[in-house]
Amino acid sequence: MLTELGLVERVERDKAIILISRGGHCEACTEKGTCGMGTAKEYRIEIKNNLGLKGGERVEVSLPTGSVLWLVFLVYLIPVLLMLTGAGLGYLLAGDFGMDQTKASILLALLGLLLPFIPLRILDKRARNSPKYSPQITKVMPPSCNI
Repeated sequence: MLTELGLVERVERDKAIILISRGGHCEACTEKGTCGMGTAKEYRIEIKNNLGLKGGERVEVSLPTGSVLWLVFLVYLIPVLLMLTGAGLGYLLAGDFGMDQTKASILLALLGLLLPFIPLRILDKRARNSPKYSPQITKVMPPSCNI
């Protein structure tokens, strides 16, 4: 489970805005900057406030590692596999349809790359509302805890 410590910056209705300083996970990561976090030292996340948090409280935020790996598989690996499959099929089947192999490979590779984005977009909307794929506040830290 990935965990980070954060500070409740403010509460808006049923959401808590948590300020998180990049921690050890970010520094040790070999993919620095590719996750969308860029070079920012801090980032904010919005989490459902189930614990009645108030501004200024320190919290532990967690995300299950398995969920992250599954989403990475879906978002990165599936489109690439479908692109390669499309390119291969285009190359093999071009002659049967009287097409140039290169053009057919490019066309089916692009189709294979773009095809999964519609289901992934639908999955994204579902995942945003699912606690399984969203960060959760796992602990409210004592006031003496410094981040």
